[in-house]
Amino acid sequence: GWGDAEFYRAPEITVAMAMRAALTPTKTVMHLNAMPRPPRQYYLEAEIVTLRVAAAKLPAMIAFIRDSFARDDAGAARPAGAGRYPGSRFYEGAGEYHLLNTCNTWTARALRQAGLAVDPGNAVTADDLMAQLRPLAVAPENR
Repeated sequence: GWGDAEFYRAPEITVAMAMRAALTPTKTVMHLNAMPRPPRQYYLEAEIVTLRVAAAKLPAMIAFIRDSFARDDAGAARPAGAGRYPGSRFYEGAGEYHLLNTCNTWTARALRQAGLAVDPGNAVTADDLMAQLRPLAVAPENR
């Protein structure tokens, strides 16, 4: 995931923190989490949709994600601390977070690179994004 550096890493969210993240351009982080089992078993309470990405489009999505990491002079991603889950890590992100450039618009841009018909301009909230993704989901029998 990609998001506001302070908000995303905070153990407790405050209104002031949320307002700063929304109203002023802020630094970002990338959050990496290796999942030891399928997402549906790992994120028990989350709504999860399965999307199909054409193999030819996958490199563009991977490049988009790669370019979302801030890098040092040697080209390595810059660590930014322990992540939200056991074994996960934060890394400094590229770009600035604000109300019109959220984790959801970032996800929509990544999926658009993968060839999916997603509008980042209409994906400010998770509900906005999921409303676009549900019709694109692969039916359970086709997973």
